Amino acid sequence: MVQTVYVWKPIEDLPPNWMELASTELESLAGIWKSQAKKLHESDALKNFNEQLSREWAIETGIIENLYSIDRGTTQLLIEKGIETTLIPYGTT
Repeated sequence: MVQTVYVWKPIEDLPPNWMELASTELESLAGIWKSQAKKLHESDALKNFNEQLSREWAIETGIIENLYSIDRGTTQLLIEKGIETTLIPYGTT
């Protein structure tokens, strides 16, 4: 087994020519991002996504903290449909 060794080095400041490192493509990507963000805010898609993401974090935090143990399928169902006891199979802890 090959082991990789990393030597720590302090973070260095940007070089004096840091402006030359900037990508010209980022400006157009920012425009696309703003356009898509506006569309999302005008729909329920972003709200639904954030709700599902919050549920996922809550469920996975409980699993990490050993509060309960549920399989991935049940976890996914709870993320998509909401945290409801009727969705959890009998015997799941």
